[in-house]
Amino acid sequence: GEGGGCGGGRGGCGGDCGGKTSSNEDGGYEFADVHDGYYRVVVEFEGYSTAEEIINLENGDMVLVNFQLMAGRQLGVNGPGNEMPESISLIEAYPNPFNSTATISLNLRETATVNAVLYDLSGQQVQTIHQGVLSAGQNRFSLNGSNLSVGTYIVRVDTPTQSMTQTLSLVK
Repeated sequence: GEGGGCGGGRGGCGGDCGGKTSSNEDGGYEFADVHDGYYRVVVEFEGYSTAEEIINLENGDMVLVNFQLMAGRQLGVNGPGNEMPESISLIEAYPNPFNSTATISLNLRETATVNAVLYDLSGQQVQTIHQGVLSAGQNRFSLNGSNLSVGTYIVRVDTPTQSMTQTLSLVK
């Protein structure tokens, strides 16, 4: 995924962890020489759900990110044929950037319970786009941005087996 991700717990890194191979004594990771900007932090640990968060690094400030991993939502066991299938094959937001209304389009491989939420870059939930069961295939939703401030937003779509995000910019 974008920005890579680190393995959870006291294990090693599963993705781009800035050269880190293990956590510190508090179970955390520290990274030096990281430029200001937005980063997607993903934590994966075998036997647990995946957790992720968008963070904003500014002026070299330290950012503390805590994750809670839920047992029992195992994504798969290493080896062909043992992985849980991805339920979402595609999520798009268009037009992007948009000025009042955007269409959120997602393609589901199978019928699934879906929670689609719009967040601002501080991580605050701004709007619920959809919550409930959707049929397999193409599903579209209209996002009304008339009450939103100009800026960048994140659409997060969760199913029982997968989470996907899409960045969306509002201009007026």
